[in-house]
Amino acid sequence: MVILKLQPEQISRHWDVLREVLTTLVMDGEQLEQKQVTKIAEKLISEQVQCWAVQEQVENEYNLVGFIFTSIVVDAIMEIKNLLLLGLYTLRPPSGLFIWTKSFEKLLLYARGNGCKSIIFYTNVPVLLSMAKKFGANVEYTYGVIPT
Repeated sequence: MVILKLQPEQISRHWDVLREVLTTLVMDGEQLEQKQVTKIAEKLISEQVQCWAVQEQVENEYNLVGFIFTSIVVDAIMEIKNLLLLGLYTLRPPSGLFIWTKSFEKLLLYARGNGCKSIIFYTNVPVLLSMAKKFGANVEYTYGVIPT
């Protein structure tokens, strides 16, 4: 398993694929609109949002499994840095959950190296909740969105 943080030039080169991936992601319970995808593109190029390519080694080849999008955020009140897991996209099912477990281990190293207190995320996907619990996540809270 390999997880690579894409550099801005790699994001530009593979934008057609990444744009398609971003249009399928759900954030705050809704699919992203085109202007939101464009905003994320700007943030990816400026490295305010990170894109991670997750690859699986099969024999002597590396196959792309999916992408993870993150952003380092600072709590405005407590002034604590956290790594926000914005989205996880699977191109194809990996051979096992260990691929995502190993990816989370790498993200933990990245978060610690950048002075983050925690990795935070919003999900209702049972397998992700189960995996997060293995890393000591407290998943007892409910995230709600009230449209205005």
